[in-house]
Amino acid sequence: MNAPNWEVRRTAAYLLREFGGTEGLKELVPLLTDAEPLVRREAVQGLALNGSDEASTLLLTALSTSSGKAQQTLASDVMGLRDKRAVPFFAFLLRRMEPKAMPHVYAAAIEAIAAIGPAAGIEAVAGLESAFKHGQWWAPVRTRRRRTTIAAALRKIGTPEAIEALRTAASSGPRGVRVAARSQLSGLS
Repeated sequence: MNAPNWEVRRTAAYLLREFGGTEGLKELVPLLTDAEPLVRREAVQGLALNGSDEASTLLLTALSTSSGKAQQTLASDVMGLRDKRAVPFFAFLLRRMEPKAMPHVYAAAIEAIAAIGPAAGIEAVAGLESAFKHGQWWAPVRTRRRRTTIAAALRKIGTPEAIEALRTAASSGPRGVRVAARSQLSGLS
């Protein structure tokens, strides 16, 4: 992991991802700030594709505690994920992260779940439902846009659970949530 050759560090990250289990998760954290993009990407994938809350917590902590260029590169690596195995991480991010902390990462999580579509599953629906609750009265346009994106993601998932989440949102909750959910439900009928 401390080898001067980036290919060796990348291989170490890959091996930790595949065979390290939960014990190897903490070993990936230093590689999240590696100078080589391929090593960093492998470490991000190792944590995001793990599917556990512990791995998600480590990656979210690394995102929120880093700053400047390191945070930007880490955020861009996270936003580039489109693997359905990353859905638990994205759902975790939507449940635990404040949208105003890193709005571009938050929006990318919603878009990634929408891009995965029906394969996203029940965990993604739960994450999107919790994201509906995050609204900022001082930023009504941004909140409306985000809620519209969430409703569109639920519609794109299209599973019975996602449609039921839209129906529930259309009948209860804040006005903006109801409007966004009803607009997506009207397209289904």
